[in-house]
Amino acid sequence: MHTDKFDFDTLPNRNDMGCAKWNRRTPAQREANAVPLTIADMDFLCAPCVMEAVEKAARHGVYGYTDADAPYYEAVVGWMARRHDWAIEPEWVVPQNGIVPAMSVAVRVFTEPGDGVLIQTPRYGPFAMSVEMNGRVPVYTRLCLGEDGYYRMDWEDMERKAADPRVKLFMLCSPHNPSGRIWTPEELREMARICREHDIAVVSDEIHFDLELDGTHTVFLKAAPEMTSRAIVLTAPSKTFNTAGLQLSNVIIPDADIRARYRARAHADGYSNVSYFGYHATLAAYRHGDAWLDALLAYVRGNFAFLAEWLAEHLPKVRLLPAQGTYLAWTDWQAFGLSGEALQTFLREEALVAANPGAMFGEGGEGHYRLNLAVPRAALARELDRILAAAKRRGLA
Repeated sequence: MHTDKFDFDTLPNRNDMGCAKWNRRTPAQREANAVPLTIADMDFLCAPCVMEAVEKAARHGVYGYTDADAPYYEAVVGWMARRHDWAIEPEWVVPQNGIVPAMSVAVRVFTEPGDGVLIQTPRYGPFAMSVEMNGRVPVYTRLCLGEDGYYRMDWEDMERKAADPRVKLFMLCSPHNPSGRIWTPEELREMARICREHDIAVVSDEIHFDLELDGTHTVFLKAAPEMTSRAIVLTAPSKTFNTAGLQLSNVIIPDADIRARYRARAHADGYSNVSYFGYHATLAAYRHGDAWLDALLAYVRGNFAFLAEWLAEHLPKVRLLPAQGTYLAWTDWQAFGLSGEALQTFLREEALVAANPGAMFGEGGEGHYRLNLAVPRAALARELDRILAAAKRRGLA
């Protein structure tokens, strides 16, 4: 999609910019000019309104301590109402320097050392990290993959794990990473029922909540307002507008007591101000970014359709699970004839493709790969063609 206003077909040069996912390519992948399909940021330029706001802020020339203020809170409240039909109050918004730090603070707010924290698996890696590094114990409840390609909760398993009195917190990933599953309001309410009946708090990581491909995302506390005194929602503009490096997220905490405890814990970690550039980027994105986001989603949907058609034609044994949200494709390679280290060696060293092996997402991820499709389509095609060439050399295609 290349229009007068927005360009998603031009690949930015991210070499020598300290870019995490580009720097982590192997030497051979760099030599092959591989575009990494790994870490969840986008190889697209930010929305023009965001770039203009950051450039204006840079020209100002003074990058001092910055506080969220009334215009900032109004922008966040407006975005939640406009994009998610979710009415929140400005005082509920607690800015934080990223979702992963916010997750760690939340674990300490709701639990004590030794407590159990319920996590769905396959899971986003920092969930377990934020639990274990704070001296808590991850308790995994499995997601079941249906024949239709959609993950669903094993309610019996979740109820059994929740009944353990040591479990004090449920960490929800919504939409789910790595599968991209958008939970229905009914599913969210059932999760809430289980947690309420077993006196379990909920931290809902909704960082991908704007990235709706097929279906409508429902914020956890909108689906289950009865959990207001026991739950918080983690949000950010970073996945939506490609601003992760500006280090700004928003924790939505309706309950005044939880909010006070959260702020105290965050301050104990030394957090007090917001990112100067993150402040200006968020204002611009949430005030003026709707049209760009709509165009982005159309382009990403096109990339998913392109990948589905390509796999069907060239590597039909590789299964693309249906995409509902995020720009992350969850692919099943178990019928490809390779497993474990052999599959990783094939993609990483023979095809020279940088992607995330499913094993890094824990139980249920084995034999899968997560591919970041937030790249220009021509770049995606080049990465896929290298997979096909390697498969042909191996006699696998």
